[in-house]
Amino acid sequence: MKPLEVLSYGEALVDFLPAQSGRLLRDVTHFSKAAGGAPANMAIGLAKLGRSVGLMGAVGEDEFGKFLRNCLEEQGVNISGIHMTNKAQTGITFVSLDANGERSFVFYRQPSADTMFRPENINVETIRATSIFIAGSNLLVTPEVREATFTALEHAKEFGKFIVIDPNVRLHLWDDLDFARDIITRLLGYADVVKLNDDEVEFLGGNNAKSFYNDVLRPAGVKALIATRAERGAEVFCGAIHTTALAPNVQVVDTTGAGDGFVAGFVAGLCAEHQIHGPVEADSLRRMMTTWEEPTWRRILNLGCWVGSRVCTQFGATTALPMNEDVPWDALGF
Repeated sequence: MKPLEVLSYGEALVDFLPAQSGRLLRDVTHFSKAAGGAPANMAIGLAKLGRSVGLMGAVGEDEFGKFLRNCLEEQGVNISGIHMTNKAQTGITFVSLDANGERSFVFYRQPSADTMFRPENINVETIRATSIFIAGSNLLVTPEVREATFTALEHAKEFGKFIVIDPNVRLHLWDDLDFARDIITRLLGYADVVKLNDDEVEFLGGNNAKSFYNDVLRPAGVKALIATRAERGAEVFCGAIHTTALAPNVQVVDTTGAGDGFVAGFVAGLCAEHQIHGPVEADSLRRMMTTWEEPTWRRILNLGCWVGSRVCTQFGATTALPMNEDVPWDALGF
C-alpha cells in the first residue's frame, strides 16, 4: 500500500455537541453529531495539515460507524486500518459545556465497537506502511482490547516505527487506579516521544515533568517528553534541551479536543522539520530529534499550541482544526 507518514491507533466515536453552552446536559434541547475520539481527532487534524495519515481501530456495522468512515475519508484519512464489527454498536458521547467552554461527557460505551478491536483485526501492512505510530491508553482498560493495543505496538516496535504516546488518561474508565498506573507506565515504555499534562504526570507518580522525564522516562529509553500546560502553553525535555512555547490568547468557546489538536500540530511539526531533508522516515527522525536545538523544538511546540488554541474557538473537537494553508508558518518560526 502507499506509504503513510502517520498512523493514529485507537477509538473513533460519535460526539453529540450541544447547541448552547452554559447548560446542564438535561437542559440542552438540540445536539449536532461530529466525529470524535482522541485518535480520530488527531488523524483528522493531521490530514487537514497536509500530512498523509491513517486511523486504526474499530467501528460498528451501523449508521454511526458508516458516518465515521465517511467523515474520515472525506477529510483525507486512510481507513485501511478500520475494522467494522457487528459485536457492538459504535460508541457515542454527549458533551455539555459550562460558561467557560470547559466540557463534561456522558459516554455510551458499555461496551462499544471500539472496545471490540482484537489482535486478529490488526492490518499489519498498514503499520508497516507508516513512519510515525501514535497511541493512547483508552483501549487498555479491558484485557482483550489491551492485548490488541500492545500487539499493535509490538508490530510498530518490530518495524522500527517512530512511536508517539499520548496516554490521554481518563480515570473514570478504570476500576483499579493502581493497575491503571502500572499499565499506562508500561505503555510509555514503547515511546520515542511522550506527551503528558500536569495531572497525568502527578497520577503517574511524578513530582513534576522535569523529574518524571529524568527519573522515569529517560531511563526507559524515551527520547523526549512534551508537557502541556493548557492556556500556559507547553514545554519539551529532550536530553539536555529544555524549552517552552506560549499558547496564543483566544476566545474560548469549547476546550473539547484541544489536546488532540496540540498533538496533531506537534506531530505535523515533527514531519515538517524532517521533510527539509527528505520524506519522513522513522530512523532518520529518531536520530535527527536528538540533535535539534531549542529554536527547532520551540517552533514545533509553537505549531502544537497554535493548532490546539484554534480548536477552542468553535464547538466540537474537529470543527476549527485548521487547513495547512491557514497556518501562519513564518510567524510560528518555520
